[in-house]
Amino acid sequence: MATVTYSITGAFNGYNAWSGTIIVSSLSNIVSADIPTTITANPGSISFSPQSFQYYPDTDGNGNEYITWRTYNGPSQYPDSGYSLDIWSTDLFNDVNSGSDWSTLISNGSYFLTTNKHTLIYKYEPPQGPYAPLYGTGGLITFT
Repeated sequence: MATVTYSITGAFNGYNAWSGTIIVSSLSNIVSADIPTTITANPGSISFSPQSFQYYPDTDGNGNEYITWRTYNGPSQYPDSGYSLDIWSTDLFNDVNSGSDWSTLISNGSYFLTTNKHTLIYKYEPPQGPYAPLYGTGGLITFT
């Protein structure tokens, strides 16, 4: 097992900075094929065990692509239960979609986050769901 730390800095329209961990099998595993055992996020002491990984290409011509780990393991892009970590970044999307492993994400340094979509932790559960306990637009995400 390996721990990947992610840090979001310089975001706006929400939390300026937040971070967490992603527990994976090995840093040499392909990101899209290695479902983490646990994802955490702080502030808020959020922790969940993803069951699926998805990535969604731009559908409206605005260059908005995102990757997501979810506790929901169904076919819908819009879950109705559980948690997700949704990261909106064109460069990160391209690296993951091209078969990068975790060590490549770490060595690449920071990725710019999309300025017109929220990178966030979603909670899809009553009574608040869906809502985002952590969110922000723009800034950088760094994996270490």
